[in-house]
Amino acid sequence: MELNYKIIEITTEAALKDALFTLSGKDKYFLYRGQSNNNWSLQTSLERKLENLNKTEMDIGKYEKLVVEECQNKDSNSSPIEIISKIQHYGGATRLIDFTHHFPVAVFFAFCDFPSQNVSIWAISRRDIPYISYKQLEYNKGDLDLFEIDFQRRDQEEKVWDFYIDEFVFSSFTNIRDFINSKMEDYPEELKKFKIGSLDLLASKEDEFNWQYQMEHGIESWVVRLNELSPRDKFVQESLKQYCKDLDNERLYNQSGLFLFAPNNNYSFEKNLFLGKTWKELESNIIKIKNPDFS
Repeated sequence: MELNYKIIEITTEAALKDALFTLSGKDKYFLYRGQSNNNWSLQTSLERKLENLNKTEMDIGKYEKLVVEECQNKDSNSSPIEIISKIQHYGGATRLIDFTHHFPVAVFFAFCDFPSQNVSIWAISRRDIPYISYKQLEYNKGDLDLFEIDFQRRDQEEKVWDFYIDEFVFSSFTNIRDFINSKMEDYPEELKKFKIGSLDLLASKEDEFNWQYQMEHGIESWVVRLNELSPRDKFVQESLKQYCKDLDNERLYNQSGLFLFAPNNNYSFEKNLFLGKTWKELESNIIKIKNPDFS
């Protein structure tokens, strides 16, 4: 599998405005994370904590299990993933790492603490990141064993369709199933060992609320009204806000947030993402692109 990376260096206000204008909407191709120091690697808070304690990557799963068991002793009604989400929300050490669908949100978090220093914004392609649905969480009762499931090779029809819809329209394929199969054939073997998963609680709940409204009000509920939210959209947004309150994590809604995680506990987040290597091992071989025309 050939990995493709780009380092884009933005040094002018005009280039930053250009990037913000071009990448202003919700992105279905990339996930973003802003960091207030461009020398920082992509590390989860749990990795940093264990590193300070001189523990190895092999201790990630052990530590996480102990934390969940302790919390469940105090709150037996919460599932493991709800516990971990709350711990992440309140600044505790977890295997989750915050990302967002919105580039401007990532820019804000990159600059909000130290606006005068060089920052970094990571953009990760969604193409090979398995997505965990709410139904899968319910089926596994939110258990952390879910993180160990090999999601690779799963026929991710919805994700493939979303990512390649334009390509399918102009392709020679007349059957969507054949088109999807052609895309899944070359799914990288390396990702059977090194993997990154996406836990997007809001996206899965949004689908659920959309379906609920449609079942109650019929197909006409999907009509889009010019310059205003439709009744369906209002219902979904209010439901999502309430869901985040129930989860005790309104930040997910406000920041269009989601979590990425490394299912393989034997390796760090970076090594799962970069197939056994760290970013520092790759960075020196990549030529920087300076102030490109984002349009």
